[in-house]
Amino acid sequence: MRNKLKPTIDQLSDMYAAAAAFKQAEPWTILYDIDLIAIDNPESGERGYCSIMGNGGIHYGLGVYLGAKGLFGFNQMLERSSEMSEFAFLEYQDNIMCSFEDRDQLTKADYEQIKALGLKFRGRNAWPLFRRYEPGFYPWHINADECVFLTHALRQIPAVVSDLREGNVHLDPTMDKIILRQARKEGDQLEWESREIERIRPTRTLHPVQITDERLLDSIKTAPACDMILLTDIQYISEAVQNDKEDRPYFPRLMLIVEKQSDMPVGFEMYQDIERDADVVLSKVIDFVQAHGRPREIQVRGERMPAILADFCQKADIKLTVFKQLKPIDRLFKVMTSFM
Repeated sequence: MRNKLKPTIDQLSDMYAAAAAFKQAEPWTILYDIDLIAIDNPESGERGYCSIMGNGGIHYGLGVYLGAKGLFGFNQMLERSSEMSEFAFLEYQDNIMCSFEDRDQLTKADYEQIKALGLKFRGRNAWPLFRRYEPGFYPWHINADECVFLTHALRQIPAVVSDLREGNVHLDPTMDKIILRQARKEGDQLEWESREIERIRPTRTLHPVQITDERLLDSIKTAPACDMILLTDIQYISEAVQNDKEDRPYFPRLMLIVEKQSDMPVGFEMYQDIERDADVVLSKVIDFVQAHGRPREIQVRGERMPAILADFCQKADIKLTVFKQLKPIDRLFKVMTSFM
C-alpha cells in the first residue's frame, strides 16, 4: 500500500527550489523526452528513469518513471501508442512528475501550498505542479518519499546537462546505452557522478489462464454452435471515481463484449481491480455461451486478452484471433462511456 505520509514544509521548500533551478537550466534544449536519464534514489536504491519534456515548446516538465515497471510502461507508450486505445496509457503510467503549468491547471490545494511557502509565479507554463501517476489511479499529490526523490532528480538533471556539454558523458543515438546519475555518501554529504550504462528493456510476463473445471468444459463443448463473431476488450474509462475524500480517485475498468455483425454489446461489466480481469472476462464469455451457444470466433487485441482466453478457446473449440486494433469496439466504448 502506498505511503500516505505528507511532505514536510522543508521538503516542499527544497522541491520547489529544485524545480525553479531545473526550469532555469532549460535541460530540454539539449535533451528530448526519449533521452532517458537514470537516477538512483539515494534513500531507497530504487532507480528512476527521467524523461525531460519541453523540446517541442508546448509542455515542460520532468517525469521520473519508477523502476523496471515504470520503464516498461514508458517503452510501451513510446513504441505502441499508435495501436493503443484512447485510455490505454492509464495502465502504463507509473511515475512522479513535475510539470510547469498555467495558473488555471492548479487546484486550490496546490495554490494554497505555494502561498504557504511564500512563493510567487506568473505567466504561462510557470507554475510548478507535482503529481504521482500510478496505473489505474487519478494523478494525485505526492507523498514525502516521492517528494524527496523528485527533488534529487530535479537537482541532478542540470548536472547531467553540464556533463554532456563538457563531454564527460555522451548520449547514445542507438539508445542502447543511457546515462546514470548515482550518489555515494561522503560523511553527511552525497557525492554524485555520471556514467554510461546499458539500457535495459523490461518485459512483462502474463501467465495464461488455465481452465481445469472439467464439468464446465463439458457443458461448453456440448453447447450448440452459433455463427457469431465476438469482439471483447477491457479499457479504463476516463471518469474517475472517489469513494472517500481522503482516498485517491481511481479509473474504473470496463469490460465489453460486442457481437460483430450487429455492432451491439452483448455483455459488459465495470469494476476497479485489474486483478479481476480474468474472472470477469471468462464469466461473461461463459454466460454468453450458455445463453446463445459457442461463437464461431472471438477477436481480441494486445497481450492481456489472449492470455485470458487462449486456453478456454482452444478447449472450447472457438477460434481466437488477435488484432493490433479493434476499432469497432473502440467506438462502442466511446458511446457507452459518454453516458457515464
